[in-house]
Amino acid sequence: MEGTNEHPILWENIFQAIGHPTMILDKDHRILEVNDATVKAVEKPKEELIGKYCYEVFHSSTEPACGCPLKSLTDSGKLETNDMLIEALGGMFLVSCTPILDDNGQIERVIHIATDVTARYRAEEEVEAILDIMAHDLRNRLQATLLGAEILRDICRNKTSEAAVAVILDSISSLSTIIEKVHSTKGFLNMPLEDVYLEDTLMHAVKILRFRFPDVQVNLRIEIQNALIKADPFLENLFLNILENAIIHNHSIKKVVWIHATPNDDLYTVHIIDNGSGIPAHVIGSLFDTSRRFGGIGIAQSIRIVKKYGGVIKFKPKLGETEMSGAKFTIILPKPGKVIPNSAS
Repeated sequence: MEGTNEHPILWENIFQAIGHPTMILDKDHRILEVNDATVKAVEKPKEELIGKYCYEVFHSSTEPACGCPLKSLTDSGKLETNDMLIEALGGMFLVSCTPILDDNGQIERVIHIATDVTARYRAEEEVEAILDIMAHDLRNRLQATLLGAEILRDICRNKTSEAAVAVILDSISSLSTIIEKVHSTKGFLNMPLEDVYLEDTLMHAVKILRFRFPDVQVNLRIEIQNALIKADPFLENLFLNILENAIIHNHSIKKVVWIHATPNDDLYTVHIIDNGSGIPAHVIGSLFDTSRRFGGIGIAQSIRIVKKYGGVIKFKPKLGETEMSGAKFTIILPKPGKVIPNSAS
């Protein structure tokens, strides 16, 4: 392979042995070299591919596709990946772009690998179709149960019956919320990551929270500006899940939530604190265990969402006896092209 001065035959053998379509590009998306898997996948001779732009070959386009990892790599200078539809290959592919730097640390070439993930996407679509059917059927059953409970309340006018009906109605409300939460993340895994302004998402989440819980005092303090991260529309679900969890499990007469967003080197942190009694001791060890779901569907969803963004969630079960006496959740999200250090995880 041209340009590999040390052990050129070994590099060529490794390059050709990669079973996925793999190319060497310059920083302007022009194809410098392709392996046999690429030639086979696009069904065109190597000579016809060299010198063309990758987006011409893969996307039949005159410009880079939306979500192109090479565009992100140009800004970050580091490995970038994204799931993309590649029209020329007829499916969804995990595209990774790895920079090769020159002696001055500048991007000289890029290794572009496309891994077929079409089967995974089809499986996810089938699961989502099943969830749609389940959600529809469950809503119908809950509606019938709700009607029956209301009839029972009208017929039986005693404290025991009224207490039983109250439990039924509360359970129906909880189940309806669970169904909505599950349904709200439809398409989550297939959604590409894009530039999202963190402060805009936070402010919108707080607006929704205040509408849903008008009696709760929500204090928002933002110390970030033009804070871009790689995320998707489900970022709002991440914040709302943690915030709603802090309110629902807070048994204080006057409920208060504090939200504080700050920058920190290569990452952003969002602290969420409540004035409740904290997280019970028997739950602490398993709160983030998604197989046990002590935190409910909301916490389980939040864990999945933050992992997709390369972030983490940390918590302190109880802060003390001050006004901010309850639990503290810290959501840590990396800046584009950055990785959260182990010390922050």
